[in-house]
Amino acid sequence: MKWGGAAATVVLAAIWVSSGWWEAAYGPRNGMRFEIVAYSGLMRIAWTDSRDVPPHFAEGGSFYTGEFRLYWWAWRWYARDSLASITAGRLKGDFLVVFPLWVFPLAMVPPTLLAWRLDARARRSSYSGTCISCRYSRAGLAPATPCPECGTVNPIANM
Repeated sequence: MKWGGAAATVVLAAIWVSSGWWEAAYGPRNGMRFEIVAYSGLMRIAWTDSRDVPPHFAEGGSFYTGEFRLYWWAWRWYARDSLASITAGRLKGDFLVVFPLWVFPLAMVPPTLLAWRLDARARRSSYSGTCISCRYSRAGLAPATPCPECGTVNPIANM
């Protein structure tokens, strides 16, 4: 968990920064008029049911490179008839949401830090001779023996 969270945070942060140089878009070719675009540090998700599809809508996948441009703060929300249609189980109306990509790596930081902290605490308790759960002294017990106070097995002994 801790290494996976750290790797995911680094990868998502790299995607966010590198999106300043590129734009990647996907929109299905089946006439659904839906798109997801990552560009300039932002994510845009949109759909429309209008007959005249705006020219910015992607059809299939696309990838563009250009000058570096990174927006730190750009939240936009637009919905016309779409919220009621979502609750009715169909996509109708127009919908657009734009948000910064840094929210993804930022969301990964707290659980990753928590995993690292819990692991460090368990290792410290294991090496200091106390139970990782209740801090009961394990002096005189074999490493694989469960804690006599709470029953927790030492995870370091199983490595």
